[in-house]
Amino acid sequence: LATSDDDRRNLNWLSQDSFSYQKHIVKGYKNIVDVLVDHKSVNLTLENTLRILPRVQPRYYSISSSSSSSPKQAHITLKVEEEAIDRTGQSMERGEERRFQGTCSSFLSRLDVGSAVQAQLRRSPFKLPKDMSTPIILVGAGTGIAPLRAMYLEAHHAMTCSGVTIEMVIFFGCRRQSEDCLYREEMESMMDCG
Repeated sequence: LATSDDDRRNLNWLSQDSFSYQKHIVKGYKNIVDVLVDHKSVNLTLENTLRILPRVQPRYYSISSSSSSSPKQAHITLKVEEEAIDRTGQSMERGEERRFQGTCSSFLSRLDVGSAVQAQLRRSPFKLPKDMSTPIILVGAGTGIAPLRAMYLEAHHAMTCSGVTIEMVIFFGCRRQSEDCLYREEMESMMDCG
């Protein structure tokens, strides 16, 4: 499909050398459009383009809300990863050539409140113990707080509604407390409530 010898040779090299493919395409966050821009002699029909494009794989997020206290809502916790990269895929200082952002999280972060999205729920084996007198230890970091938040909200709801006392300890790690300590105020407020 490439009419230029240079483009044909380079594409053949990328297809046969997995190290080069990883370095220049995968780590360079390049997609089909980037490859076509870099190899201008390639002429793809719409049919061939659709045939070679991979199907978008589902993205999995943990629900970070309690079905008891918010039965008509499902909250998710996400972070938009962003990295500045040059045309070869090398990391750069912020403010330079282009930025790579994750596909699904960046899409979700741009939605307006109340927007509809297609989603599918899966049951998780990650649950609070049936016997609420069992002490609970939760450990997570970054957006890994999502299922832990669902659990501490569920436990708080149970304590509020039934008056039971639930012993729970949460260990949460983050790189920068000022930026990454998700739900800090909420957790502190719940600690103040008991």
